[in-house]
Amino acid sequence: MTSALLILLLAPTAVTTSASTGLSNALVGDDECMSGPQDDAACSVQALQLRAQKGQGSANETAVTATEHKSRRSRRLAFCQDGCPEKYGFGPTDCKCSIHGSWYMWVCWKRNGVRIKTEYGKQHSCSGLTKAANVPTPSSPSPPSVSGACSGEYSHNCMNTRNCCKAGFRCYQKNARWAACLPSSSSCKPGSINHNEARRYQTPWSCAVLTPTTTTTTTKMASPYNSKYIPENQALVHPSNASLMTFHLFRVRSDEVYPCCRNADMTSAGAAMFYLHNEIVWHAKKRSGTFFSNAKTRIARYKVRARATQPLYELGMDFGVMNEFDITKCTGPFGCENFKRFGYTVGCENWVTGSAANFPHQKWNDINKYPNASWFSLPGPCPMNGLNAKSTECMATQPGGECPKGVVPTGTGDCTFTTEEAGEITIDELVGIGHYDDFINAGGREYDRITDQGIHTNFWDGRYDDVLCTKRTEHMLELFDRKFPLDPTIHPPECNFNKWKFFPGRNV
Repeated sequence: MTSALLILLLAPTAVTTSASTGLSNALVGDDECMSGPQDDAACSVQALQLRAQKGQGSANETAVTATEHKSRRSRRLAFCQDGCPEKYGFGPTDCKCSIHGSWYMWVCWKRNGVRIKTEYGKQHSCSGLTKAANVPTPSSPSPPSVSGACSGEYSHNCMNTRNCCKAGFRCYQKNARWAACLPSSSSCKPGSINHNEARRYQTPWSCAVLTPTTTTTTTKMASPYNSKYIPENQALVHPSNASLMTFHLFRVRSDEVYPCCRNADMTSAGAAMFYLHNEIVWHAKKRSGTFFSNAKTRIARYKVRARATQPLYELGMDFGVMNEFDITKCTGPFGCENFKRFGYTVGCENWVTGSAANFPHQKWNDINKYPNASWFSLPGPCPMNGLNAKSTECMATQPGGECPKGVVPTGTGDCTFTTEEAGEITIDELVGIGHYDDFINAGGREYDRITDQGIHTNFWDGRYDDVLCTKRTEHMLELFDRKFPLDPTIHPPECNFNKWKFFPGRNV
């Protein structure tokens, strides 16, 4: 095969659409669309696509915590003006600076903690946001406490639990949306300002002491979805305050037909390509793996909706640890103990050295050159047992995180995600070699790790070339969007799992 495939793969793709013509003038004037006249059409289309996705109930918007604001502040100052949305009547956690490609914008989905129709504003002026008129207020300043649950100190919101895990701490209220566990000896005075907080969060504290609601029974509650799921942490039987997220994930599959994707690991687009390149296509005569013989033939895409549980949300995370599954059995890390503490949450990891989400597979950091490579885990029923060892009782008491059919994820311990099939492409389509058996019989080889080349194809050449890895990933996404134009790929949100908060005191 000639080099035509690689030339086609690396050639820039012109973005054209008649639907965007009438709106391009409005969009290219945004701060985030100032990369040059020749890029106006592409920038407009990107903005339209993102705004259409965000407009679907703001499903994939997640709140930015004070800690995240502080850690990202230096990185964001060049792109989004701090305090800009507050001039329009938005609270400090109602909006976030959305980073998409090379442009930035403010995305606001709440006013003073109350959900509204999502609004979008320019990165420096916030032009496009509306001024607060009749600002809605929460119906109750203090949500009811969750019996049996408690919150960590300082950076964890104890509004729901009204109870501190650590002895000698009390839950002090700041405002209608935030309270924190502080030492009982704290000199919290009504109207005082905590100057240790980030500047934008330095607002008065009411310092009201919240106490747990007393109960007349010690009987633990069961989940509203599974009567035999009675978690020790009773916060897991209640819906959470976390935001709902909607995005696509991928799984490399064989021709075998089996249910997906409970008790399984899934990937972003870049991680799917990494898996193919490093585990599958280098085998000489068959797309098998190191530990299995069934040939992989396709890349399946799934639309995932997910919501974190309350204990996880109070740590400032939307994702838990990425659990490893071997033929539907959870094998780690740390004995998969996280299910008891945080419920059956969707987990994630990245391969960025130094990142809080870089766990448990840091060994891949140096060899991965694919963009935004992230792995995700979706725990299902009886996750601690193997495929043929899941009893009815085990599946009832350990139901996993998939919600009942028709139920949108609520964030209870057993309703954290849903999945639906969203199309597939064949690996033959991706590589452009026609039929794999004919290609092999003609003397072809997809990829040789020793020579870093293929025979009769150069699609996989350059395993450690950042540019080529990015182009291959973009090619895969273009195939999906071309094949399923009514369902464009929604990229997963940033993996905000924090291994140090999730496993305090452990060597992670």
